Amino acid sequence: MKKTLILLLFLTLYWFPASTQTTFWEDDFEINSGWSLDKNWRITEDALQLSVDSLMFDFDVSAISPIISVPDDPQFIVLSQCLEIFDPSVTTEKAVISIIHNGNEDILWSYDLINGNWGNYNGDEITFSINDYAGLDIQLRFRSFGPTNNSWIMWRTFYVYLTSYFDNDLTIVSFDGQNNIDLNQAGTWEVEVKNLGLETQSNYNIELYSLKSNDCLYSTTISDELAAGETETVSLSWTPTQVQNTIIYAKVILSGDEFEGNDMSPNHFLRIEPEFDYNILVWDNDNGIPMIVDPENGSLIQGHEGITKSLNRAGITYDFVQALPDDISNYDIVLATMGCYCLS
Repeated sequence: MKKTLILLLFLTLYWFPASTQTTFWEDDFEINSGWSLDKNWRITEDALQLSVDSLMFDFDVSAISPIISVPDDPQFIVLSQCLEIFDPSVTTEKAVISIIHNGNEDILWSYDLINGNWGNYNGDEITFSINDYAGLDIQLRFRSFGPTNNSWIMWRTFYVYLTSYFDNDLTIVSFDGQNNIDLNQAGTWEVEVKNLGLETQSNYNIELYSLKSNDCLYSTTISDELAAGETETVSLSWTPTQVQNTIIYAKVILSGDEFEGNDMSPNHFLRIEPEFDYNILVWDNDNGIPMIVDPENGSLIQGHEGITKSLNRAGITYDFVQALPDDISNYDIVLATMGCYCLS
């Protein structure tokens, strides 16, 4: 019986810290967040990529991250990547991932391209310990070098994040609710809070803000205890008194929070409707050629897709046609797309 209790205690202690790690730095490569990129490196299609855009001889090219300040109890760097090789039999090229710190450089991972492809097309995850870099400023370096680069096809990194332990750290996991409400009507939104720290927490505040005015719209104090790794869902309410389009977000406030970079929720669009009815017509009159870049995923879409997507997210009803009605006098607003040239 004693052996069983010891084993259970060991498993509990082993699982507990891993369940409460905080991601203190991350990059999903939607934009260039400060990376220094040598020739043939770029951030595109939601990935950090090295590709064979031009032939290089005796080359040594790198992508170096911005400076990352590591906290006192770091744990892991996690990244997802894949390498595609054209002809591994004729190359001596290498791919290397390293950490730069205080004028030094430590190699985390090294790969000879002669070994062929690494990872699947959508990326394989790889993890490294970063305990040795506690309290340091570091940079990540993705490097390739060799006599020529003619065996490359692509080296893609899809995301990278670094984790750490904190005693006191609350974060907002999700924030959801209404996208549009009527004037003087109470709206409700749900906030899910998670305790990523090692200590049990209580007496923390959840607040609702408007990005347009920067005013605190609602605040509540949570007195219930929230153990490490646990989540709590809290309801927030607000009654608008002004017609507007705005962005709202939630924030968790904990005295002594050791990492405030995860205290705010993502932005949430909110439309406060006027007290009168209106009718909208969307006339799809373009040539069917995608010409607009979707800012969320970088793909090309048609004009009417961008318009209807915005209206749908705002909770605005509309009529959609591809042929203009003979009578449009019932509509207060008519939105028409014409494409890259006019067909009419």
